[in-house]
Amino acid sequence: MPKENKIGSLTNRDMDVLEILWNNEDPLTVTQIVANGDEGLTVNTVNAVVRKLLKLNLVEVADIVYNNTSLCRSFQPTPKARETILAFFTNEFDRFHSQISTSSLIAALLDTDKNAKRREADLQELEKYLEEYRRSIK
Repeated sequence: MPKENKIGSLTNRDMDVLEILWNNEDPLTVTQIVANGDEGLTVNTVNAVVRKLLKLNLVEVADIVYNNTSLCRSFQPTPKARETILAFFTNEFDRFHSQISTSSLIAALLDTDKNAKRREADLQELEKYLEEYRRSIK
């Protein structure tokens, strides 16, 4: 039985499929998800995971596309998927807030991204957010 994640009833495989979809700009078919995953990811597994994620409204059918000579569906994550992950993350942070300050968490998160351009974009977005937040609490 797959190891269960702490995000409701999502397994690590469920999270793998969501991550593959998030890491691709375009919607993907089941075959493309398998091709972008690790060696343990099979068509049968991805089909089952996608059905589950569809029921939970974490992915949606983006389009009907041709794969060679047959039609198949392509999938993309829904906004609810990001909200679900963010809610989990903030709930977990809240549990440890007395041990980890918000600023040290943000610094640690920024350090995890090795892409300098994304880090700079994150810093600019964070600066805008802080300016708006300061205005809202005054």
